[in-house]
Amino acid sequence: MPDGDKFYWGVKGTGSGRFLSLARRGAAMEVVADQGARVVTGQLNKPEMRRALRDSLRILDLGLPKLESDSSVPLPPEDWVRGEFRRLRNEVRDNAFAAVALRKIEDIYDGLRASGHSFSGADLKKELGAATTKAVLGYAVLDAKRAGLMQETGRSAQDQLAFERTLLAEVDLRMASNLDRVFDGRGDESLRAPRRRSQPREFTLEELHAPFSASLR
Repeated sequence: MPDGDKFYWGVKGTGSGRFLSLARRGAAMEVVADQGARVVTGQLNKPEMRRALRDSLRILDLGLPKLESDSSVPLPPEDWVRGEFRRLRNEVRDNAFAAVALRKIEDIYDGLRASGHSFSGADLKKELGAATTKAVLGYAVLDAKRAGLMQETGRSAQDQLAFERTLLAEVDLRMASNLDRVFDGRGDESLRAPRRRSQPREFTLEELHAPFSASLR
């Protein structure tokens, strides 16, 4: 990134500057999403974030109706769920990303509880994963730089939000395996950024058969 470029001030987290640079330049969605997945993976490697996600899954598993559970067993009161989230926020308070993710996750609890539906364990993991991606990339870059990105790329507010929805969905696809490792507690080894999903550019036959010297022009 250019030294002293104020546009980059305020971004947070490893890899966030490059993520913003790619989004600013209008890079292909696949490329921006690859970098977004690296930013999220960097936060998943923090013990506070892993604890926030695992404990949140436990809270939601107990506090919401489950497809796999006996429906005759009463759910704990909402006050208990709120208290558990407050306790967890206090325990990870030194990690801003984990604290922001927990606020998003509590919003997810509100929405799922209000729906009146029952959920599978896979449903809850998917909702938690999406909340985490949105929280990390929002806090790292998007919330602070949304207006600037609109100005730089010429997008309307509606187009910018549509771009972000597509981007977050693409990052969620990349993060599925890493999130499964976190939720399933398969050790606390360092997670790697997901393998690139972007496809290399396909060359035309004319380009493939052109003399090497022509490619240097």
